Amino acid sequence: MECGICSKNGGPEASLVCAACTRASLYPLRVDHATALLEKAQLDYRIASLYSPEGPGDIAENDVLPGGIKASDATNCARLERIQTEQAASEDRINLITEQAESLRKQMEEVKREISERKSALVQRRSDRASISHEIEARRTNTLETVQKGIQRTSHRHDKTHGQIINARASLCQEAASLADLKQRRRKTKDGGVREDYFVCGHALLDLRDLNAKITKLDHANNFTAALIQTAGLLVLCSHYLHVRLPAEITLPHKDYPLPTIFHPQSSYTAREVPFPGTNTSHSSSNTPDGSRTLDQRPLPKPRTLFIDREMAKLAKEDPAAYSIFVEGVSLLAWDIAWLCRSQGLLTINSWEEVCPFGRNLWLLFATSSRPILGKDVEQGKATLPGLTLGHLSHGTSHSFLGAADAEMHMRTWSLRSPVKTLDRVKAHLQADLSRLEWEVLDEREWDEAAQRKDEEAVLVGASRKVGAEGHAGRESKERDEKGRNAAGWMKLRSRSDDATGANVKSVPDSDTG
Repeated sequence: MECGICSKNGGPEASLVCAACTRASLYPLRVDHATALLEKAQLDYRIASLYSPEGPGDIAENDVLPGGIKASDATNCARLERIQTEQAASEDRINLITEQAESLRKQMEEVKREISERKSALVQRRSDRASISHEIEARRTNTLETVQKGIQRTSHRHDKTHGQIINARASLCQEAASLADLKQRRRKTKDGGVREDYFVCGHALLDLRDLNAKITKLDHANNFTAALIQTAGLLVLCSHYLHVRLPAEITLPHKDYPLPTIFHPQSSYTAREVPFPGTNTSHSSSNTPDGSRTLDQRPLPKPRTLFIDREMAKLAKEDPAAYSIFVEGVSLLAWDIAWLCRSQGLLTINSWEEVCPFGRNLWLLFATSSRPILGKDVEQGKATLPGLTLGHLSHGTSHSFLGAADAEMHMRTWSLRSPVKTLDRVKAHLQADLSRLEWEVLDEREWDEAAQRKDEEAVLVGASRKVGAEGHAGRESKERDEKGRNAAGWMKLRSRSDDATGANVKSVPDSDTG
């Protein structure tokens, strides 16, 4: 057939050059495909009819199916196959159920065996518990006794070792005091009493209340400075032996620090290098490791001096600030000694008057062989301390630690636990003593010379000696009173303004002589 577009005869081997030829060549293939689909659908219908439970449907039993098989035979085969399939499915289910039942049976046996084992274990544990509980009290008592005996043995060894440490500390301190030549000298006074003086390295340890009366020359000041140097060294050495940190830090002489000083407890142990009083502070602060890393803007603590370079009255008049610092320094040193005595069991120092004779306190603490005050039980509220001896309490051991509750209670009940009261009382006493020293005793020759001066006027004061005697305390005041009574002289009063101008000096006769 000739194509109306390309004018070619279509055929199976002809080339396709237009859409009409291509469409015409596809029509036979489409017809064949549709025919095959219809035949397949018809066969599917027949097969479904044969295998359906209702039967072959509109297919007769005598109909012959494709392949030469009758419809009736095909129906029987389909039923047989269906029955066989259902039987196989049933067998599979039966086998699965059987396996599950066997698994459950095994699990039940295992559970029963586990229950039986647990029952046996519980019976055994009950039996063990009964056997253990049968003698538990006796065993507990024996174990407790063994532990207590072990604790007692350890405590005994600890106490024994601590006792050896105490003896070693006491021996070291007493040997240090002996090497420092700490001595007591007794001599009779004119009134028949006994006067006790204390020396270290041959230098007198003065009572703080008598500093104004005893340091009246430059030699006296040098000797007392030497005594303070030796006392500070002895105190620091013994506190090192005792493992006790003194509340007021003492700085001993070292490089660029020729003389000892002492700090107030509030400014002690600041871990900062403090220059010697009177030197430049910038050089010292720049050499410290802390100062090289950071710039510390806090003011340096102010050390109190433990040395004097002139008479007490002259120092008070020329440099009142240095006088006050020196008085504070020696007062803090004496209070440090009193605090150490209290911490080591010497319980007789309870007032500022008993703090002033620091030489006596040092001698009682280190140099005496028998100290009846030590070794007694001290009860402070709920805390009870054992017998206190030299070296018993310290900051260096856990046994009898000085910072423990009972030791803190022992130190807290001390009436002088703060040095402020002692410093104030010593300052007030020395200041009053300075004002009394303005009264001088003159013999008759000096009075005759003074009587010729026109600027002097005699005034009789009857109670002058009584007032002077009442102002002094202790043995030294009695001796001074006795000396004044036997002098048969005159009392002359000079005020500070009078000393400066040399005028208005009043001389008075003694009430006992005139």
